[in-house]
Amino acid sequence: SGSIGYVELTTAFRTGLEIGLVRNREGEFVRASLTSIKAAAEGALKEIPADLRFSLSNAPGKGAYPISGTTWALVRIKQPLAREASLSAFLRWVVGDGQLIAEDLFYAPLPEALSTKAMEQIDKIRVE
Repeated sequence: SGSIGYVELTTAFRTGLEIGLVRNREGEFVRASLTSIKAAAEGALKEIPADLRFSLSNAPGKGAYPISGTTWALVRIKQPLAREASLSAFLRWVVGDGQLIAEDLFYAPLPEALSTKAMEQIDKIRVE
């Protein structure tokens, strides 16, 4: 009682933890939700470079939850022949059709513009 902690949104939803309001860059007090996390990603789009090195922390935008994060996949551009096709196919699914189940897993789907940028990076994967 009276303590504050930070857990992944999935854990908070599944365990019924109370979710507090956090002040964002715009001065709004926002509760963590799939909508407020997606708002953070959409607000950060202008600042996201082509190489996808970015942070969603304190992203601009109305309704943006300021303590949002990203799940990363660090992938070497040059892949062995035996791995390149399956790795590329998996990453395309994650960024494409896999987004259809993101909300069921308590993850905010990527904004379309961010998915496009991610696909551009996946296109760079080549056989070693």
